[in-house]
Amino acid sequence: MLIRRLTLDDLPHIVDMHTMAFPDSFLTGLGSYFLSVYYCAILKSRDGLIVGIHEANVLQGFASGSVRSDGFNSRLVLSNMVEFVPIIIYLAVFRFPALLRLFRNLSKGELHKDSYQVGELASLCVRPVSQGKSYGRVLLQEFISESRRLGVQKLALTTDALENERVIKFYKSAGFNAHSSFVSYGDRPMLKFERTL
Repeated sequence: MLIRRLTLDDLPHIVDMHTMAFPDSFLTGLGSYFLSVYYCAILKSRDGLIVGIHEANVLQGFASGSVRSDGFNSRLVLSNMVEFVPIIIYLAVFRFPALLRLFRNLSKGELHKDSYQVGELASLCVRPVSQGKSYGRVLLQEFISESRRLGVQKLALTTDALENERVIKFYKSAGFNAHSSFVSYGDRPMLKFERTL
C-alpha cells in the first residue's frame, strides 16, 4: 500500500474515481471535462491538497480539499479562467440552471471568519470494490496529517444530514464534531463538521 500526495499524472485516475464514487453528484453531472479542469486546478493550486492510496499500482481512493478554505473555489476559477471559460459558455447556452447552481456553490459564504487557518475536506472516496479495507480511514488520517503539516489549525467538511448515518459516524469517530446545519440546493439538509488539528 502506498499513500502519497497526488500529482497531475494522476488526474485521469482521479476523474475516473470521482465518477465511479459519486455517479449522481452535481459535479459528476457536469461531465468528465469539467472534472478534469476542476481537479487539475486543485492539483496546481498552492492551497489545494489531494492525497491518494494505491494498491498494486492502482489508485484505490483519494481525499481532496484545500488548506485555506476561504474563497478557495473562486480562486480556482479565477486563476484558471482560460480552462473554465468553455465550460461557463457551454453551461450558459445549454444548461443555464446548472451554471447558476455552480456559481452559487462558488460564491458560498466563508466557512469561518476566524483568525486561524481553516482547511476543508471536500471529497473522500474509495473505489467501490476496495471498500471495507479501512482505506477511507487511512486517507482521512493522511489528509489531516498533511493539512496540519501545511499549517491548517482547523479542518471543516460538509456531508448530507439525512440517510447518511454511516458517514456521520465515520467522521465523528475521527474526531470531527457537528458544528452547524444548513439547507443546500434542492432543499438538501447538510451538516458542517469541524476538527481542531
